[in-house]
Amino acid sequence: MAPISYKWNSSKAELSIALPDKIVFDFEFLKMTAKMLHLINKFPCEIVTFMCNNSADYDKLSKAYLYNLLLHVAGEKKARWNLTLKSKIELSVHSKTAANFEPIDNLAEKIRSSELNFYRFTGDAGIDTPVNALTKLLVEKNVTLDPEKIKEFLATTIGEIFSNSISHSAQDEFFFMFDVVYDKVTTKFQMYVNIIDYGKTIAENVNSFFRSHSKPSKTSSDCIDWAIKPGNTTRSGSGGYGLPTLIEYIKEVHGDLFIFSGNAYYRLENGREEINDNSDGVFNGTSVTFRVALLDTENALCYDPTLKKVHCVSLENI
Repeated sequence: MAPISYKWNSSKAELSIALPDKIVFDFEFLKMTAKMLHLINKFPCEIVTFMCNNSADYDKLSKAYLYNLLLHVAGEKKARWNLTLKSKIELSVHSKTAANFEPIDNLAEKIRSSELNFYRFTGDAGIDTPVNALTKLLVEKNVTLDPEKIKEFLATTIGEIFSNSISHSAQDEFFFMFDVVYDKVTTKFQMYVNIIDYGKTIAENVNSFFRSHSKPSKTSSDCIDWAIKPGNTTRSGSGGYGLPTLIEYIKEVHGDLFIFSGNAYYRLENGREEINDNSDGVFNGTSVTFRVALLDTENALCYDPTLKKVHCVSLENI
């Protein structure tokens, strides 16, 4: 993927951002947009102009994610975009409230559609609807043993990520989008889920917690590393199992997970983990993205009541 190009006009206090001609929603795209947000905040710009060429080709999730970021920038700066980018995004991406959430009733229709919604949530109102819809899709569109237990596990795990966007961000508002995509490389159907908030970062929360307990501050990457350890929580009382449980589940089903928060990120992709400080990018909030397979014909999900975990087993071993 070609990088985003930037042009600074000091006389107009304007930052012009030219998006590449090809964008695919993946880790590199998420990292690239974190850098974009960092530069927008770094320059003393009053105007931010986004543009793309007529030949630009962006997948649905990339357009939805960009739209969300552009609206966020517009809330703080004078933001504008050229007609080409505006038409490419606004014709296919729609911003809706939580009350207008649309679950997937027809999977084939969803995959063929050129349109995608992202949803604005205020507080915890309406969280159960998308959580239950995602859980239903994962259970019904995969082979599952003891589906009710798996539904309960997934609803708790996914629901915790939604709840974190409220309880840890110190913001009432957060955003959610999802899509199902056929991956030509893996020849599998993948469900993508993304949750964004523009509030306190993981590092801000963890270091605030450390200071209140007279402990030294940590780097952003060390804060993420601490936050994904089971039992570690900045909340009073019990907690600290949302992200660790999600990570465990994603590993078990051979999925991928990307977390960008402040100037650090967590990456779980193709079974490999990394946590790093993002030296040239800062996401002012937290963005959590995971992708898992649907219609998996090789494996089955089963629930271990003793360990209270979901496992993925080969159908050949059943």
